[in-house]
Amino acid sequence: MSKSITSSAALAASERSGEAANAAGAELPAPRPLVPDSEVVARPQRRRFTAEYKLSIIDQADSAQGAGAVGALLRREGLYSSHLATWREQRKQGEFDALTAKKRGPKVFVSRVP
Repeated sequence: MSKSITSSAALAASERSGEAANAAGAELPAPRPLVPDSEVVARPQRRRFTAEYKLSIIDQADSAQGAGAVGALLRREGLYSSHLATWREQRKQGEFDALTAKKRGPKVFVSRVP
């Protein structure tokens, strides 16, 4: 009984290491490259939505009737519910002023010397 336990343990160890497949003449898996892939992947662009598009989506969502209609609108347009919530808040704060695209980055101040 102990001989079968050791032989089964040895068999399991050889299967994990691939010795049994190598003894049968099976091909070894391809070696992994030592150098990582150096392909440069393009950085994704941030989506920008116009004020007119935002207002039209808000209007469509507000006029949506029935269960799941807003969800269907968001899936069709590829939007998240957070977009809708943010745009509604912007509309409440100041209509088109808040919906216009804001320039990202540090503010540039031009000083005039007389």
